[in-house]
Amino acid sequence: MSLSAFAVFLGGCVTAPKNFSTFAIKHAQLSECADVYSLAQTIADEAKTNEAGTQRVAGFPHLRADRFLASFAIDEKNAQQTAEWVERMRALDLEVRGRELLNSGMSRLTWQQLITRMDACGSQRIAENLNSADDLVQIHKQAQVPDNYSLLKRTLGAYPLAVPFLRLGIKQYHEDAYQAFEKSVAQLNAELPQGVRLRRYVPEHIKPRNKILLSAESALGVPVISSEQWQAIAHQYAPQFEVETATCDDELIDPKKFGPVNPPLASAQQAVVYWYASYTRYNEKILPQLVYTAWFPARTAQGVIDWYAGNYDGISWRVTFDIETGALAPIVYDTIHPCGCYHHVLFPQDNPKNFGPVNSDSFWSEKPLFPDIQVPDQNYVVRLQQKTHYLQQVIDSEEAHSVARMRYQLKPYEALLLNEDGESRLFAQGGLLPESDRAERLWLWPTGIKSPGAMRQRGVQAIRFVGRGHFDDAYLLQDMVQQNDD
Repeated sequence: MSLSAFAVFLGGCVTAPKNFSTFAIKHAQLSECADVYSLAQTIADEAKTNEAGTQRVAGFPHLRADRFLASFAIDEKNAQQTAEWVERMRALDLEVRGRELLNSGMSRLTWQQLITRMDACGSQRIAENLNSADDLVQIHKQAQVPDNYSLLKRTLGAYPLAVPFLRLGIKQYHEDAYQAFEKSVAQLNAELPQGVRLRRYVPEHIKPRNKILLSAESALGVPVISSEQWQAIAHQYAPQFEVETATCDDELIDPKKFGPVNPPLASAQQAVVYWYASYTRYNEKILPQLVYTAWFPARTAQGVIDWYAGNYDGISWRVTFDIETGALAPIVYDTIHPCGCYHHVLFPQDNPKNFGPVNSDSFWSEKPLFPDIQVPDQNYVVRLQQKTHYLQQVIDSEEAHSVARMRYQLKPYEALLLNEDGESRLFAQGGLLPESDRAERLWLWPTGIKSPGAMRQRGVQAIRFVGRGHFDDAYLLQDMVQQNDD
């Protein structure tokens, strides 16, 4: 159903999604739920507000999967587990469509009316699906999330011939990085260029790490964590960032307020770190995760030609927890830049799981870095290099050296995906951050990744130039680390 057809159907004139009235939505004769979803999709299509990072389940417009949910499609499940799985996909679709519709410009009242209709339709639909063996077969077949690699680009770019050269570049970066990681904080401080200062960003509200007891799992085995508990955990484990600051490009920002056109204020009062919760699967367990992303206005060019410089930069820091005796305990940390590049894996100081890298070295699959850096048990500081914002060290927050301290706000990642308070959402329809393209895309396109080096939103962060992999792959942790024998 097009917008014009919808307008005629209402007997009125609707010229844009933002002009939809609550009365129109309420009284439209959308007798079939298919019409409700068709209308919602038309609005998102015409307003260009479709959100990347998840995938609608073909043939079932009320369902949507991310990589975690899609991983259950091949699992054997009982009736209760299947019902939970389908309900989680319905809830995800409602959440994403809610943002897509709100971003179209419609009023809150109109939005609430349409979301209410979709919520009721979705519940009705899954009740029908769960009673239909044919529907369940198709849902299991269609609940897939495509990877973010283009086979066409890899074919045209003679990818197999490019791999040896890609591996040479990756090897050189790894060697340089491992050499840099050998430097102590004292050495790093002593080598600071003249005019470069240290600035440490600490959470606005530092919370002590009190035990948060989690005693329940869902039928699928997902730890039951309330939104209030997630909020508390996010504040308790929020990292501090220490940045070598040479220019404004090295100051933490809120990317929705500042960027390459509007550099941050010297006071950096608008520094924001965005967080979201996720899950990973390791062996037979489902482990909770928190991801924190800090943003910079740019990566500064180091010379006349710098393939990697450009507008916007950042770092995402992820904490993976195990649930021991009902309480959370960090067992692995990993980090990337929002482009999906520079994937590093680190372990806690005590390394309770005795984790180490998986013993595999395939020519056709890129491995992450495993720096010899142990993350302190309590409050720690993630130290970043000037200009490149590369990870340098992780230190104890009590480690004494002269450094200016500033506060940052902790906000939910979903705020980056919404038009609100007069600020546009950060990412375009395909999930890329406009104006963040890098020159490296001109020679890295045979990897199959769209605009390599550009910043992108969660769900579309390809992390390997050689092979395939995503930051949100459900089994990524299992593919990277293993428990070593004592």
